Amino acid sequence: MQGADRIARVAADAGVRSVGIGGVSPTNVADLATTALDGVCVVSAIMAAPDPRAAAADLLARWEAGRGTR
Repeated sequence: MQGADRIARVAADAGVRSVGIGGVSPTNVADLATTALDGVCVVSAIMAAPDPRAAAADLLARWEAGRGTR
């Protein structure tokens, strides 16, 4: 996550908000939440899930949990 954090910090220093796009999954979203990213964009992990609503809720809960450790 160092690369994502470094890029997000450069963007933040320039006054630009940034989001992580691509490869975001339940296994890494909490780690991404600990970086300087403002958010994430998730498509595949939600749309490929048997229950997209539950998948989205799970990702949000994991993101919020990661934000708590920032």
